[in-house]
Amino acid sequence: MNLNRKNLRSVIIIMVGLFVFFAAGCSGKKQAPANAPVHITYKSLAWIQAEQTETKAVIDEWNAAHPEIQVEYVQGSWDTVDQELLTSFETGDVPDIFHYWTGPIMLWKARGYLADLSPMLDNDMKNDVNSDIWSLFKTSDNKIIAVPFQSEVDMIFYNKDLFAEKGIEVPTLDKLWTLDDAINAARKLTDPSRDIKGIAIQGLSWSSRFLNDSWETKQGISPLVIDGNNYRINVDGEYRALAEKFQNLVKEGLMDPGIITGGYDASAAFAGGKVAIWTGIGCWFRSQLLNEYSKESVNWGMLPPIKIKTTETYGAIQTLSIPEKSKNKEAAMEFLKFFWNTDNQERIAQSAYIFPGRNSAMTRFNKPVDGWDLAYESAKNLIVPNYIPIPGWGTFSETTGKAIWQDYMIGQDSFNTFQQKLNDQLIPFLNDARQ
Repeated sequence: MNLNRKNLRSVIIIMVGLFVFFAAGCSGKKQAPANAPVHITYKSLAWIQAEQTETKAVIDEWNAAHPEIQVEYVQGSWDTVDQELLTSFETGDVPDIFHYWTGPIMLWKARGYLADLSPMLDNDMKNDVNSDIWSLFKTSDNKIIAVPFQSEVDMIFYNKDLFAEKGIEVPTLDKLWTLDDAINAARKLTDPSRDIKGIAIQGLSWSSRFLNDSWETKQGISPLVIDGNNYRINVDGEYRALAEKFQNLVKEGLMDPGIITGGYDASAAFAGGKVAIWTGIGCWFRSQLLNEYSKESVNWGMLPPIKIKTTETYGAIQTLSIPEKSKNKEAAMEFLKFFWNTDNQERIAQSAYIFPGRNSAMTRFNKPVDGWDLAYESAKNLIVPNYIPIPGWGTFSETTGKAIWQDYMIGQDSFNTFQQKLNDQLIPFLNDARQ
């Protein structure tokens, strides 16, 4: 075959092109177009249907306006998310953004699992969150590993009809109840002949949070003393006295012990008119009463916060974070700025009957409808107890610690046994988590 240089060059170009084409085909890989969108995943723990719907609507709006970054909604479960995320951190198969809460991510912050969100935060964003809350999410070198998404403020619900029957005057913001006032009311409201209990508290998985976050904060008490690098249990004195008041609710017959152990559905009992005062449940419970139960169920209202020394409390702060191993951190941050803006914070929180993480959104909820004004009184007095930033505290109190506080509150363990369990199990756990 007689080829001149020009023809030879053409043949070579064709052969190289065919080689590249067939090589790509054999490998099974297709070349993505240059303008292909980045796909990111958002793992949500929203479990109220209205919140899921609103969250998806926000994502749909983003996707319609941003073809270059497409977000997939992934539904997670509070029951399994901890282990799922831990596994994903190890394998690298992580969601690009995930929804969780403060307790466990303190440990993940210490282990470097979470990306620095500082590049997405301008001054307006930083100034829209209280400094003590930001301090929870800052590393020692001032990286920010989460933004506050929602605050789950615990409230007190009451049965208006039972209060009226017994002639009990409802407290006001100008005339707050003490805990003793509430217990005295529960005594009057308890009616064994109709199987009505005066009071109920949230049980099993909430025992530590109920006692520590919702109540001991009101008298300025923490179960943990932090002295430099040393931890010490502090549950004597005032802490013990308050815990014993809740123990006595069961002993006195004002509360069913099954509420704490999990064998008694207190929320259904309240909705069915069998509980007069329902405390230790998040402000989100309004969504159940308004949307899940029939309109003929309990005639309910909400009480102002109870005061001991103060009305201060800690509401479990739900968070949004980006894993360090996300392959799409920049795109995730772009979406997160949109998802976390004031308007979207408001609409998602409104759907869940919970408070948003940004102050500019939270102030919009101070209104006299569906108890928002009373919930706002608790939300504006949120504090951060000293144990919340400690790596391992949240993980312990949601696992092993559940049974320790539960068994003490129902009187199954003596005070000395309760104290010894915390010394033998909590302190070593916290020391190990610090390593």
